Amino acid sequence: GAGTNRIEGPSKHLAMALGRNWGNSAVELGAVQETADAWIFTASFIDLETGFTLSRQFRQSKGWTIYGNFDGERKEDIRFQIGQTKAVRNVILNALPTWLVDKALDVAKGGVRESLNKRIAKEGLPAVQQAAIGKLEKLGVSKDDVLRVFDRATVAGLTVEDLVLLSGN
Repeated sequence: GAGTNRIEGPSKHLAMALGRNWGNSAVELGAVQETADAWIFTASFIDLETGFTLSRQFRQSKGWTIYGNFDGERKEDIRFQIGQTKAVRNVILNALPTWLVDKALDVAKGGVRESLNKRIAKEGLPAVQQAAIGKLEKLGVSKDDVLRVFDRATVAGLTVEDLVLLSGN
C-alpha cells in the first residue's frame, strides 16, 4: 500500500518467537494438496494445555514471482517454502490472542525505533534518511518509489516511523 494505506504486520520470525514462548503448544503442517497452479498447505496450532486447536489453509501460487538468478526448479522450491512459512505464520498469529500479537509487534518496532534514534542522535536525521534510500537503491528500489509509498515529497520528509517501516521491509 501507499500513503495511509500501508500494510504492516508481524513477520514469520515474530510469529515463531510468539509460538515458542507461548509454551506447551505445537504447530503441525498437514499433507500438502497440489493443484495445477498452486499448493494448499494446512497448518494447525495446538494448545496442549487447553486443548484449543486451530487449523488454517494457505494457498501458495506456483506463479508467484521470485526474483534472483535462480533456475526454474530452485524458484519452484522457494515458492513452496514461502507457502509453508506463511501457513505456519498465519496459524500462529490467528491462534494467539490479538492483544499479545499487537504488543509483540509494538515491542519489535520499538527496538528498531530505538536503534534508529541512536543513529539519528549520532549521525543526524538527514544522514540516516539518505543511508536508507541508498540501501534501497542498491536493492533496485528507486527513491521515487519510496517517496510515493510513504506519500512524501522529498527524502527529508521521511519520518522516524517511515524509517522503522523501511527497516522492516
